[in-house]
Amino acid sequence: MYAYGENTAAVLRNFSDLTEEIRGRRPDWVVDSSKDPYRLIWLIKSQRFDITLLHLVRDPRAFVNSERRNRGAEGVGILRLALEKSGAWVVHNELIHRTKESLSRGNYLLIRYEDLAAAPVSTLGQIVAAIGCRFEKEVVADFRKGISHALGGNRMRHDSRPICLDEHWRASLPPGAQKLTQLITAATRQHLAYRAGVPPPPPR
Repeated sequence: MYAYGENTAAVLRNFSDLTEEIRGRRPDWVVDSSKDPYRLIWLIKSQRFDITLLHLVRDPRAFVNSERRNRGAEGVGILRLALEKSGAWVVHNELIHRTKESLSRGNYLLIRYEDLAAAPVSTLGQIVAAIGCRFEKEVVADFRKGISHALGGNRMRHDSRPICLDEHWRASLPPGAQKLTQLITAATRQHLAYRAGVPPPPPR
């Protein structure tokens, strides 16, 4: 655990040194876009970092449908996939949600993808307030014009489209798979305030 934290700290020091060399100042904060909850747990337990957790969550039916497209699942295979990926959605989000108890008060913000896509300006305003930086509204429309240093991620990072809501799953994921996903994820969706018309809870 100590070695993991030390190795991550060394990477961040090197990154900060390079940033200072290029831009003349060290960064005030660094965004770690990792999706692995176990990495988060190890970083917190190392007690080497001041972490603000931005928990971005999406409707599990959309997640299942994305995996269906990636795998080309059909027929009964879609139900098996819904069973597997609904369980993964629950485990992943429960781990992240419970990890917030290890953080300082106010260092956790729950963000629903649907809220971000439907109202990007106000939602991003909440995010930058949580991490304590200045909000520039024009960046919401021009964010793809900036320089990206992301080495991994899905194909959307190469798109030129603006932020927009994608709910194709409503028509393309079979009703049976939708119902199965809803059943398996019910408890987790409940305490993540993932119900129609209910906003996420404010930051602690």
